[in-house]
Amino acid sequence: MGITVKEIAALANCSPTTVSKVLNNRNMNISEPTKNKILAIAAEHNYIPNVMAQSLRSQRTNTLGFVLPDITNPYYAKITRGIEDAAQKRGFSVVFSDTDNKPERVRAAANFLISRMVDGIILDQIGLPDNLDFLPKSIPVVIVDRLVHDGSESERQIGRVYSDTQDAIYHITKLHIQAGSRKLAFISSNAYETLSPFDRYYGYVRALKETGLELDEQLVHWGRYDIETGSEGVERFLQAGLEFDSVVCGNDMIAVGAMAALKDQGIRVPEDVRVSGAGDISFVKYLTPAMTTVAQFSYEMGEAAANMLIDKILEDIPLCSQKLDYQLLRRESV
Repeated sequence: MGITVKEIAALANCSPTTVSKVLNNRNMNISEPTKNKILAIAAEHNYIPNVMAQSLRSQRTNTLGFVLPDITNPYYAKITRGIEDAAQKRGFSVVFSDTDNKPERVRAAANFLISRMVDGIILDQIGLPDNLDFLPKSIPVVIVDRLVHDGSESERQIGRVYSDTQDAIYHITKLHIQAGSRKLAFISSNAYETLSPFDRYYGYVRALKETGLELDEQLVHWGRYDIETGSEGVERFLQAGLEFDSVVCGNDMIAVGAMAALKDQGIRVPEDVRVSGAGDISFVKYLTPAMTTVAQFSYEMGEAAANMLIDKILEDIPLCSQKLDYQLLRRESV
């Protein structure tokens, strides 16, 4: 059994209250020699705080929960890292629950985190049910990576950290058109089954309409935000004998699959077909050709979501909507 606060106090010749203040970083009125002595004793004896006892006293566990679609996707991994780094700096830990891109698992994941007595929950919007009333009213919730309005009562009680992906896809579609494309395909995820008004698909549609290009629904393919969806979409277009000179993809993973499928068929990127992604995951700039994409600053998104949640937990600062910038990165694939 590790050393206790009382035992540290005895060795340091001070009160347990003083030791507690130092170990919990509430030591503004304690002298530096006393503080250093307490910390040295705690380190020497490998002091481990009694988290359960602290939680009972403070009515907090200093733990956040994060529900995400797919931890193997580098984009979500960066959001996760941003959340964890920000939480750690402020004395919080993070419990993760991966839904494997399955909407039916979102409610169960949220309930699991509540059962672990987390102080707040961060959810990625992918796969969330249309109605958010299932979200707990007893603890704060922040949705990261998406902007959605469902009109539910819960909506007015949650925070949001997002970038305008619809606008980003609009501008990257315009890049394709400016480069000379006239038959643009679109591949993305339809995790909601019914499209949200904020879906990136409508950015693609808007760019076509503004340029006077026809929307061909045969050149739209729905799946998941993964490599397989990109490959399947391109293969379907080719097998159907459809003509296309660009593929606008909903994220980088889809674009990786699309580029691979085109290469397998001897179709050159960008000479024959231009391809773009979204997200700017770490390796796409090293592909041949380097991928044109949108940087969504996913790490910073995770940081902002965690800090917003912790501000609410510790200081009751109201939750809000926070929009982060994105950056178009034109490389070699468009």
